[in-house]
Amino acid sequence: MKKLIIFWAVVLLSVPVLGQELARKYLDTRITLTEAAVAMPELCKALSEASGATIIPDEDWRVKERQMTIYCHDALLPHVMYSIVDVTRFMWNVKDENTYVLTYRADTDRLIGETQRKGEAAKADRGAALVENSMRHQGEDMNSLRKNNPAAYLMKSTGLGDAIGKSLKASPQLFKSAASGEKRVFSGDEISPETLSGIDELNSLILELANDVCSARNVRVPGVLSDTLSKPVSRGNVEIEVNGDIPIGRDRKITSEQINTVCSGYAVVRTDGVITGVLPIVNTNSEITKNLAEVALDLIENPGKSFDEVFAGLDVNAFMGAIGRDLMSVNNVYK
Repeated sequence: MKKLIIFWAVVLLSVPVLGQELARKYLDTRITLTEAAVAMPELCKALSEASGATIIPDEDWRVKERQMTIYCHDALLPHVMYSIVDVTRFMWNVKDENTYVLTYRADTDRLIGETQRKGEAAKADRGAALVENSMRHQGEDMNSLRKNNPAAYLMKSTGLGDAIGKSLKASPQLFKSAASGEKRVFSGDEISPETLSGIDELNSLILELANDVCSARNVRVPGVLSDTLSKPVSRGNVEIEVNGDIPIGRDRKITSEQINTVCSGYAVVRTDGVITGVLPIVNTNSEITKNLAEVALDLIENPGKSFDEVFAGLDVNAFMGAIGRDLMSVNNVYK
């Protein structure tokens, strides 16, 4: 069953309304709703109770079983109703001036398919731009970048962005799949050798940075990190999973939704079934990524500061607020 999610932070933007089909008395009606993953009968009931109109779904199972989550505050009823049909590709039928029926239309499936393809293409373009902006380019003002975008500065100054970009560009289909949000698994035969060598380079850079940070503080690099990143990726049976959840033991996992608060797609590399690397499309514009980058840069640029001193300066409230802003800024519709 498909789920469609809409996020509105405060008030919906002005969009075309239902024209003269919606009775004048409802044109200025404002509603507030928090409905999480409900089927259309429940959603229509909530709309009816909030607005005073009679809003119902028709009997078509494709309407009744469709689910949505809506968060809106003090939003105009016409805007909400329009947005529902804009996302679902259903239509409103007017039974009388007080009754409105959410109805399936013959071209709904085609329109949904077109919307999904456009969304995937837009995500892929955005991912390509993020990768390009993480790579070094001649003549850049690095001092300005350090001040204005610490995440982009970290990626460029350490060479991490170049290693990621080179790896992804060498396997265009992997790049496209990761950036578009597609979930799939690539075998080693489907991946360019340049991608695999680029992942080895990325792992080496991460280990080098970790060694510098840890040795400056007289501690060892955590074994799990060195063990994971020190093994050559291609020495064994290679498999690359795109945008999948990552198991972390004891039936726990890091979900793709969690990872994508800091990434716009990623690939997990496994050699003989063991994770040997991660190839992320880092979202350097994300608030949480910028906060994490500031901590990383503090560790790199100030080797005399202990871990306790660095993390003592971390504003936990601001960090958690950044996570919230990133999550609420997701204005996309997900299946």
